[in-house]
Amino acid sequence: MPTLSNDDASDAMTEHDREICPSHELRDHNLDYLPHLRVGEELFTRRFESGCSMMKCNGFCCREGVIIDVGHKDLVLQHAELVQGYMDETQTKDTSLWFEPGEAVDLDFPSGRSCNTAKHNDVCVFLGKDKLCVLQKAEKEVPNLKPFYCRTYPIVIIDSRLTYDDEHSPSETHCCGPVKDGPLNVFDVCTFELEYTLGPAAKGLVELKRLAGEVEAKAGETAD
Repeated sequence: MPTLSNDDASDAMTEHDREICPSHELRDHNLDYLPHLRVGEELFTRRFESGCSMMKCNGFCCREGVIIDVGHKDLVLQHAELVQGYMDETQTKDTSLWFEPGEAVDLDFPSGRSCNTAKHNDVCVFLGKDKLCVLQKAEKEVPNLKPFYCRTYPIVIIDSRLTYDDEHSPSETHCCGPVKDGPLNVFDVCTFELEYTLGPAAKGLVELKRLAGEVEAKAGETAD
C-alpha cells in the first residue's frame, strides 16, 4: 500500500477515527453475506474540490494490488489462459506469481476469506504498461473478472462498515482525494461506486442519502 507523507497523514481518516465515528445500520442493499452492514458518518463528511471526478482517475492506487475474495482468485485462475492473452511483455504469465501466498479470515468477503494480488515490476501483476487492467479488458469475454474493490474504490467495507478510503491516494484530489471544505460530497463524486457496492436497484443509495440528510440535520441542530 502507498505510504502517506506526514502532511497527507494529518488529513487522512485513520482506523481509530473510524472506530470513534458514529455509524448507522444500512438495511437496503444486496450484500446478503453482510446482514448487519453499517455506514460510518465519515462517509458523509468527506468533501471534494470542484471538478473532482472518478473519470479523471490515473490508476495510482491500482499499482499497489488489491485484496480480493479467494473465490474471485479461483475465478481468475479458471480463466488464466484468457487473462494471459491480454498481458504484455512487462507482465508475468506465470500464474504462481499472480497472488501473494496465504489467505486470511475476512468476513467482509462472500467466502469469508481473502488474499492479495501480487506485484510484478513494482506494479499490480494485472496492470499493463498502458496502465490498464488486463482483468477489465478480459471482461469483454468473461464478465466480472475485475475485482470488487477495484471497481468500488474509494468506497470500501471494513469490518462490516461502509466507509471511504482516503489513506491510499490522498493527493489525487482531481479524482478521489478529499479536501477541506470542498463544494462536492461523496454522492457527487462516487455515485457509480456506491450503486455498484449496494446493488443495481440503487435502493441502498436512497437510504444512504436519507441517512446523510439526518446526520446533516443533527449536525445543524448541534451547531445552533
